[in-house]
Amino acid sequence: MPALTYAQESAAVEEAASEAFQLIDAFAEQETNDPNGPWRQPEQILSSLNEARAKLMNAWNELSAKMAEDEQQEKTSTVVNEEDFRVAYVNMITDAFADILEDLRNHDPDFDVDVLVDCLQSGMELIPEEDRALWMKEFQEANQEDIDELFPHARRRRDLGYDVESASK
Repeated sequence: MPALTYAQESAAVEEAASEAFQLIDAFAEQETNDPNGPWRQPEQILSSLNEARAKLMNAWNELSAKMAEDEQQEKTSTVVNEEDFRVAYVNMITDAFADILEDLRNHDPDFDVDVLVDCLQSGMELIPEEDRALWMKEFQEANQEDIDELFPHARRRRDLGYDVESASK
């Protein structure tokens, strides 16, 4: 049986609640002293009410489970691997400023790539977790295709030592 959506689960709760209220209203409208009425057999009324209650509780439990599942999935999807984010962030920054970085490297004999990477990484602290998750999701979708041959600018960035690889790969 395919999983129901949040809206379908909510509709099932509303339907079960509506049926329970209709049942209660129907019994409330019956005369208690009618010799052929349901009040002469309280076990039947209790059985009907228990069935309605069970259906409502089942629908409510399924909705609660769906909400918990969605919440867990949302939490799981927003957890960002710090190492992967660091790698992607540094690569993005070095790619964006490749010309400036190359000029620095060519014209400054004391140019230290490690200091530069530390400086670039310090900007990561300012990015909230939600933004990191969104950015990583978009980054991963954009880089879904596995490119066998590097583009010239990517090859040059790698040759200059600006590419940072993830330790988790």
